[in-house]
Amino acid sequence: IVVKHRNAVQTWSANPVVMSMQTTYNFSTAASQAYGNNQIQISASPDIFAFYSGDVVADENIDLLDLGLLESDISTFSFGYLPTDLNGDGNVDLLDSPMMEGNISNFIYSNHP
Repeated sequence: IVVKHRNAVQTWSANPVVMSMQTTYNFSTAASQAYGNNQIQISASPDIFAFYSGDVVADENIDLLDLGLLESDISTFSFGYLPTDLNGDGNVDLLDSPMMEGNISNFIYSNHP
């Protein structure tokens, strides 16, 4: 299974999944649910994992290209359902920056077979 989202790093299931009419797969229970453990823990009690956010350019890498688009949307006071709204609050503002900057610093990229 591969998940592609408007601003998350493309994330693949850790193992192949047989598809049927009622296939379910839960990425949020452990980092190991994603190929290469490519998720971030967002809660410790209970353990909850999520996709890395910030791949605005959709090139499977969170880097300075993404930051440029974020800064542009911040400076124009953009709002709505936009790829640069990383925290999902409807506004592109300084609250979106720390998430992206942390992921750039940690060299986050898509990890897949």
